[in-house]
Amino acid sequence: MCGAKLNFWQAESIISFLLANGHLELSRDENGVTQYVTTAKGEQLRDFIRRIQEEIGGLFIRASSSSTLSTSHVSATQLASGAYGPT
Repeated sequence: MCGAKLNFWQAESIISFLLANGHLELSRDENGVTQYVTTAKGEQLRDFIRRIQEEIGGLFIRASSSSTLSTSHVSATQLASGAYGPT
């Protein structure tokens, strides 16, 4: 959340939206850790957002490339602890 400059409430709102609209789904790994997994629909959304960012170029201040949507798996623990950072 820190890398994306989001507080807990902002991240929770975005994650809830992405889950409700089928862009993310919850999964458990072999250790029982809950993760958010990007769905095919979520991949399409990420690509669409990336294309829009390319089109508008310098219209808005762009976040560094390290804070764009670039990961498919994020554990719920990482999000809750603020340890999430794009890979």
